[in-house]
Amino acid sequence: MKKIFLLFLMPFLLTDCTSRQSDRDILPGTITVTDDIGRTVILSQTPERVISLAPNITEMIYALQAGDKLVGVTSWCNYPPQSQKKEIIGDATTANLERILALKPDLAVMVGTKNTPILAKLEALKIPALVLNPASLEDISQDIRLLSVVFNKQPVADSLLTVISTTLNEITSSLEMISLGKRPKVYVEISSQPLMTAGHKGLVGLLIDRAGGENIMSDLDRDYAVINPEIVIQRRPDIILILHPQTDEKQLAERIGWQNIPAVKNKKVFDDLDLDIILRAGPRSVIGLKELNRIFYEK
Repeated sequence: MKKIFLLFLMPFLLTDCTSRQSDRDILPGTITVTDDIGRTVILSQTPERVISLAPNITEMIYALQAGDKLVGVTSWCNYPPQSQKKEIIGDATTANLERILALKPDLAVMVGTKNTPILAKLEALKIPALVLNPASLEDISQDIRLLSVVFNKQPVADSLLTVISTTLNEITSSLEMISLGKRPKVYVEISSQPLMTAGHKGLVGLLIDRAGGENIMSDLDRDYAVINPEIVIQRRPDIILILHPQTDEKQLAERIGWQNIPAVKNKKVFDDLDLDIILRAGPRSVIGLKELNRIFYEK
């Protein structure tokens, strides 16, 4: 993993992101963008004091070399390491509004919907808020591009996108000669209590597919869902990914009926992955993609 550490700065390639990004206002210095929930956000100038209300947002801002603009982050923001030196303002559900006000931000960037409570509070305080809601690789790319306009970092984004396109093309090319029937069947566990996995709509399911795996629960028409353990036994995955701290390989193998699952018999259960690069919809998702591809096809 250390060999691909530098890729954390790379957002995903996007062929056309103009649909998620507004043109600049004709007034000099004014920036007008449309966020992921359709709100028009107008900034009088490039923001200098920014609050990030989500870890993936923090990573995007640092990826664009705009980390110096951050004055406050959440308690969950742990990457890159220098982000932990910023003022902690709570998180999106327990944000300390007094602390946010004291930081005098000229922009808050958050993940959520129109009904996320903190949005109304920020609007009431007259703090400009940009709402992002990335749910796919393409969304991440578009949000990186949108933020590059906000922070006037388009050349940085262009360079990063060029590098990441090479990585994605390499993975795609390596899978061209592997038919769907020859790809490893993968079960990913998001939680053990209750037993929860990823369907085909969420980021994790999309990463499995892009990395060359066959998600055994791809017929679930949702991001994540609670399932019956018998389904996993019946569908006999070749690889099991444990993406939570509640269970390890040994405990999973002790479950009734799981001993004969190919992944368990062949010791293809992975319980030591970096959860953030797979679960967090940010620029390091490309590292997660590359790591999954390695796991699926390692000799």
